[in-house]
Amino acid sequence: MNDQHKKTTNERKRPSQIFHPRFASFYEWFARLGQQRRLIDPLRKASAGQAYGVVVEVGAGNGLNFSWYDQARVERVEAVEPDSAMLAYARERLSQAAVPISLTQASVEALPWAEATFDSAVATLVFCSVSDPVRGLREIKRVLKPGGTLFLFEHVRSNTTVIAQV
Repeated sequence: MNDQHKKTTNERKRPSQIFHPRFASFYEWFARLGQQRRLIDPLRKASAGQAYGVVVEVGAGNGLNFSWYDQARVERVEAVEPDSAMLAYARERLSQAAVPISLTQASVEALPWAEATFDSAVATLVFCSVSDPVRGLREIKRVLKPGGTLFLFEHVRSNTTVIAQV
């Protein structure tokens, strides 16, 4: 990481909305497992790796997408995460990014930017934990420029009863 990147990477603080340190700790551990990385990393590359221009990342979690942003395609990333425990892990991963990233504690249902601010948006494995996913998607649409792209990597609840209960 060069000195210019260090100067442009910052963090905006907002009131804490969520604090789940046990889940954050578990997710950090789980995300480092080799099997998990082999499965998920190609999907992160296919989503965050394709983002372009000025990017909003919603539900940044512990910052696992940060290393996938391509400096030839991305000007900067504004990353939001409502959980302060997850933000602590994300803050540690800022040095792995090739592009400037700003962290803001906020939820996808109330993004703190004006309409038509971003060229692309990234959301990976986040909407399962969003209280009002429809509102969150409307917020993403609101802050995307006309013709902007949402790169979405999600999972859904299985229709198989046994698996859905796991």
